[in-house]
Amino acid sequence: MARIDRLISVIKREVGDILLKKLPHKNLGIISILSINLSPNLQDAWIYYSHLSPNQDRASIQKSLESANGFIRSELGKALFTKKIPKLHFVYDERIEKTQELLKKIDALSNS
Repeated sequence: MARIDRLISVIKREVGDILLKKLPHKNLGIISILSINLSPNLQDAWIYYSHLSPNQDRASIQKSLESANGFIRSELGKALFTKKIPKLHFVYDERIEKTQELLKKIDALSNS
């Protein structure tokens, strides 16, 4: 496994644990980390996520993640084996939502 793949794996696992166990913002609901992209210089990490919180809108969850970014990054630094901790960018991934919409349309067409 390449170094960057190991780093992505550690970031994904640790950010998931931080969101689940350590984050003081309990209003996030259930967040799934779907994928992570790292810049070639390892200075930036784009964290693609989805959420299972029907009571909350994307904007409030995004705002909560952005406000907790410093805390998440500092906690992540305790687990990484790099000199520098990448800057975290949280990006909502719409693939699951779009897939559900598509399945509903297909179901509606097949039932008509």
